Amino acid sequence: MESAPALPTRHTLLIVIGCFFLIGLGVYGRSLTNQFVRWDDGMLIYENPAVREISPWSLKRIFTTYDPELYIPLTFISYQIDYKLSGTNPFAYHLTSLLLHIVNALLVSWFLYLLLVMKGKQENQGIEGRVHSPESLQSLASLAVFGGLLFLLHPLHTEAVEWASGRKDVLSTLFFLASLIAYIRWRGTDTRKLYLWSLAFFAFGLLSKVMVITLPAILLLIDYVQGRSLSRRMFTEKIPYACIAMVFGIIAIFGKTAVVASSTLSQKILMACKSTAFYLEKIFVPADFSLLYPYIGAITITSPDFYIPVIVVVFLLLIAFLARNRYRMVTAGILFYLLTLAPTFINFAKGGDLDIYFASDRYAYIPSIGVFLALSGILAYIASDQWIHRRIMLCAGVLILAALAVLSYQQSRIWRDTEALFMNVLTLYPDSSHVAHNNLGNMYRLQGDVDRSIQEYKKAISIRPHPKTWSNLGAAYRKKEMMSEARAAYESALILDPKSAIAHIGYAVILVDQGKLSDAEAEYKKGIAIDPTEEVGATNLGVLYTQQGRLDEAIAMYRLAIKVNPYFADAHYNLAVTFQKTGDTNGAISGYREVIHIAPSFIPARLNLALLLYKQGDVNAAADQFRTILQIDRENAAAQSALRQIGQ
Repeated sequence: MESAPALPTRHTLLIVIGCFFLIGLGVYGRSLTNQFVRWDDGMLIYENPAVREISPWSLKRIFTTYDPELYIPLTFISYQIDYKLSGTNPFAYHLTSLLLHIVNALLVSWFLYLLLVMKGKQENQGIEGRVHSPESLQSLASLAVFGGLLFLLHPLHTEAVEWASGRKDVLSTLFFLASLIAYIRWRGTDTRKLYLWSLAFFAFGLLSKVMVITLPAILLLIDYVQGRSLSRRMFTEKIPYACIAMVFGIIAIFGKTAVVASSTLSQKILMACKSTAFYLEKIFVPADFSLLYPYIGAITITSPDFYIPVIVVVFLLLIAFLARNRYRMVTAGILFYLLTLAPTFINFAKGGDLDIYFASDRYAYIPSIGVFLALSGILAYIASDQWIHRRIMLCAGVLILAALAVLSYQQSRIWRDTEALFMNVLTLYPDSSHVAHNNLGNMYRLQGDVDRSIQEYKKAISIRPHPKTWSNLGAAYRKKEMMSEARAAYESALILDPKSAIAHIGYAVILVDQGKLSDAEAEYKKGIAIDPTEEVGATNLGVLYTQQGRLDEAIAMYRLAIKVNPYFADAHYNLAVTFQKTGDTNGAISGYREVIHIAPSFIPARLNLALLLYKQGDVNAAADQFRTILQIDRENAAAQSALRQIGQ
């Protein structure tokens, strides 16, 4: 068993660690003020009730549900910690992801150091016929640092770092690298505790994101790089890893059933080759990065969009085969890249609409380490030859890192808010990204710029008529009280997708406005039956029941909405109002208190609570509520009048 190389001195380590943190904060520091973006951030973080507390209920939810496709409970726990620290302020979430990325870059350096220096020592011992001087071995250590800095600064990684919802990638990578390093150290010391830690880190990585599932194969690559001979133990020690991977693989399949069934095997192979070649291009030519890379052409081998990538992949495999004896690091790096990228190959059809996106930058976060590993192997061979080569490499390396730092800084600014992010998509793919227009429309609608949102929805529909976009357009028309146009939009959505829950619920709102209450009730029920997690539909149906005097049924609907989302303030408020109508004063007071606990600026809840407290004779508590209302809204006439009447 080969002994693992000792780490550099403590002084050297502190300098390296300090430099990584200074460089990382220098490049990405300004982006810590970036906002959340309307691309999963709401669903996963600031609108996710399971993130707002650490409790048996929230833990059960995150360990028994998907996101909606991925099983990422440990990632959700990291969000819970961020929420405890700063609520929904995006700064803490961005800072945590950045710190994880910097640590990952350091772990990449450590991983490369262990492989490069151990390889150099093997060669010095005559195992592979080459000799490294002390200066050459020092160069290998420098190459490991260079590889870590490449990982830290490459703009291809900006998405994983800057996107708050990309936490699953940086967190799973942390545990992936920790598992690899613990394995290498165990192989060097035979300390069983390190082996157990490696297994634990692997499990933690899978709990963060299942993409690290190929780690057992990477362990075999490490054995290959270290020249380990085939033996029974070599494979039996991987069995626990394989068992863990199998369990999480089965869990992952249940979250990806729609995606897996959405394409043929030949389409999966062709798209796999296309994305493999594309990420390589982005690593060596880092330009034109986008949140979305839509593809609207035919998936066929006769297209140069696919036969050229197929040739590239075949060429990569040929290089790996030819280099297998003399240049093991190159072979291992290529196979590392391909193996860790493999779990993403089925993901080119995404979302309920199954649009085709041939790549996502974050998918190359771990695979890029394989490219840097192969590159380190090549540079190690060059550096061991002549002193002048090492000087040239040093100068070139500094220039490359400086250029990457500038590009990453520029790319991080694209993530500053939703508008900048999707405008960048439309700059690169103006004719094929209906999703970008739709998301911009959602953003403008929430900001109150309804006319502009309608324009964006119409642009999206002109590219691809989609039921979600039609429903969003209907909501925008409703906001402008253009009910006939809104009804037509919802009807268009339902023609395209009769099982669209949001379209049924939106259509029901229109029917209520037209006085067709029985039809509206039927539409609400259809929407809730299609998607039981639609708390808005359940709440709206509760309001309809309340208006009809069906208070028990209304209470049941509000409770259903609260069960889905315990932090849905509207459902709690309507439930409290209904309790008040039934004469349940204590229930109403408790409900209003829950509303203001969730949403402290919810003025109607504070007003109703204050009036009930006053009727119960608790004048001081009522006055406190009225005064709090005036702190939120200084011109609130109801609170001003109430304080005058009670002499406060």
